[in-house]
Amino acid sequence: MKNDQRMQVMPSIYYGIILAFAIIMTFALGGSSRSDVAALILLRPAGILLLFLIISQLNKQDIVRNQSIYALAIYILVLPIIQLIPLPSELWWSLPGREITRAALDTIGLSAAPQPISMVPSATQNAFYFMFMPIAIMIASVKAGQDFILTTMQLLVLIIFSSIILSAYQYASGHGRIYPINSPVSGLFANRNHHAVFVSLLPILVWSIIKSMPKIYRNSNILGFVIISSILIMMVSIVISGSRMGLFCALISSLFVIYQLLVDYRQKEFFVDRKFIIFMAAVVTAIFGTLTFFAASKKGTALFRLLNANEDSRLDVWRLTFAKSLEYFPFGSGLGTYPAVFQIYEDNGSLRPTYSNHAHNDWVELLLTTGLLGLVAAVAFVTWVVRVCVKMQSAPSPARVPAKAGCMTLVIFAVASLVDYPLRTPALAAVLAIAVAWMNAATANKNFEARRQ
Repeated sequence: MKNDQRMQVMPSIYYGIILAFAIIMTFALGGSSRSDVAALILLRPAGILLLFLIISQLNKQDIVRNQSIYALAIYILVLPIIQLIPLPSELWWSLPGREITRAALDTIGLSAAPQPISMVPSATQNAFYFMFMPIAIMIASVKAGQDFILTTMQLLVLIIFSSIILSAYQYASGHGRIYPINSPVSGLFANRNHHAVFVSLLPILVWSIIKSMPKIYRNSNILGFVIISSILIMMVSIVISGSRMGLFCALISSLFVIYQLLVDYRQKEFFVDRKFIIFMAAVVTAIFGTLTFFAASKKGTALFRLLNANEDSRLDVWRLTFAKSLEYFPFGSGLGTYPAVFQIYEDNGSLRPTYSNHAHNDWVELLLTTGLLGLVAAVAFVTWVVRVCVKMQSAPSPARVPAKAGCMTLVIFAVASLVDYPLRTPALAAVLAIAVAWMNAATANKNFEARRQ
């Protein structure tokens, strides 16, 4: 009997250890979206090895129970492979947007050589290797099961506080940057926006951890103080980082948590006395007072930049990228090829002292680089998310809380991707992978039992 129980427990521990190791390694080495970061020499091979290690332990029942997850993983890996398959020259010439490349190949006498869909094959290869670690983390999270969801949340909260503490040191001292090309205040990341998006998840994770605790341990006043404090810490950290996008993500996060607290109060899960209501009002007042001080002194860079949004207009880049995405449709220019393709068509109005490494709108960039295949994947994924959000209302309570946290994480990433590229960093791609696994856990067992009947 004990041996049977051990056989059932060991796989979860096995995957939980892999998951924790992968998360820590990804945040230690993968806070930048650039492909020339030296740490990727370690991160990319590790992702490949971990994924193959995890896949070697799968069985048919795992695949059937979590078929949506594995279908997503296969599609993500197959997409860049398709874009790297050499095509006959006659077929390749017929692809839209290849005129300038064909002229260059004619000049050097290589116009008859087979060419892939990707305009820059090396960039698409890099995008392909990028996928392995997030997929490994997603599958490890699925296999670790419900028992490790709370542990994963706690680990993410610790990493968020690590990034906040480092960003405070960067703000106070002007030192402590991890990457050669780094925003002044960005914590564990190279970009202030990516740090801010990550920090905006803090109240959601704190609320989820509290909801996952047994009711006997829920002291309403103390837990309410913890949640409000997480909102205050989040706001201050984002303000000093200078991320305008981060403020919007923080607003979404705060509204979600406040709404959930009101629901919990109505359902009598938390009993808050009048003194604590007064205290909460004082804390909220302190938050707005702090933000006002930072804005008035121009130390609140995010608020100051928000009031001067014209200094960094990206509308011209978005228009040009969208127009070219229609020209390259339905095949796309190839994953990772945005910088090279944008430079071909960049007009004088779009010129900046620095080069455009991304479109700062991942939805438009995805359309440009992947065409119809990426559009189908995006529509299918959004449809799956909506279906899970509907189904999770009837899921067991232990699975419903992390599913809500996963759903809100995806919402925040979707909003952030409208004006930036958070998922181009391995660290945030890993968080997305975890959120998908949490959502899958709310409905996977129910769907599996339905198929067996």
